[in-house]
Amino acid sequence: MLAPRGTVAYGPPMIFAHTNYRTYLKSVLAARTAKNPGYSLRAMARGFEVSPALLSQIGNGRRNLTALNAVRFSKKLNLSRRETDYFCSLVQYEDAKNLETKALLLEKINALRVGRDIQNLSVEAFKALSEWYHFAIVECLGLKKFKPTPQNLSRRLGISVLEAETALSRLVALEIIAPRGDGGFRRTKKSLMVESHDRSQALQSYHRQLMEKAITSLVTQTPQERHMATETFSLDLDQIPEAQRRINEFLDEMSAFFSKGEKPTEVYHLGVQLFRLTRKEST
Repeated sequence: MLAPRGTVAYGPPMIFAHTNYRTYLKSVLAARTAKNPGYSLRAMARGFEVSPALLSQIGNGRRNLTALNAVRFSKKLNLSRRETDYFCSLVQYEDAKNLETKALLLEKINALRVGRDIQNLSVEAFKALSEWYHFAIVECLGLKKFKPTPQNLSRRLGISVLEAETALSRLVALEIIAPRGDGGFRRTKKSLMVESHDRSQALQSYHRQLMEKAITSLVTQTPQERHMATETFSLDLDQIPEAQRRINEFLDEMSAFFSKGEKPTEVYHLGVQLFRLTRKEST
């Protein structure tokens, strides 16, 4: 449910938050410009291997993106297979001439967006939620036969009642969850994404806490309850962006798989770590 995958850049803004490929391209340009004030539409066009005039016309609706360019843009944007399929479907939908074709494409677009009701939480907002248990509490809302009172959350997560009460208040204030009439709570979004292209103490703290939880599980949980697998290998640093894309695609697939569970009774955390073991040689 929660995907705080950043202290490194791993891809463009979430495409599933858009139902028009033009607004998505504009959001990519805005994100890159915010990160690098020297970046421009001209630079983006150069990366896409099209003229600035053509990219401008596509953005303002005077020209449509061709199917060939849609595939090229997807590769340049480092989109996953599912994201590429979604992006190309948006392009085809806008270019479709008859209602039957549009209806079929719209059905495909909606199917690709299933489970992608995503709230992109800012790093600033995340600072208030950097303690690991906030998002575990959100996941507890989906457990069968479980009432998320502060007392019950304290018992299931091993936190204090006060921590549970405070966390619930923060989650409501940030509109991540909302109170229900029966005294419980409901999620306002199916998924949360936290992105950061720079170092963030809040994200570092969050990941550190969950790594410590993983270490503790080696002692407190049986091999049947957990799974630890690692691999050590040498690599070319130019492979890192593609590795990040594949890891994120894998996490998306696992999220979709677990969301199909009919009787959730426990909250788990899946972490994938890729980091350098060698020290950089001095130059």
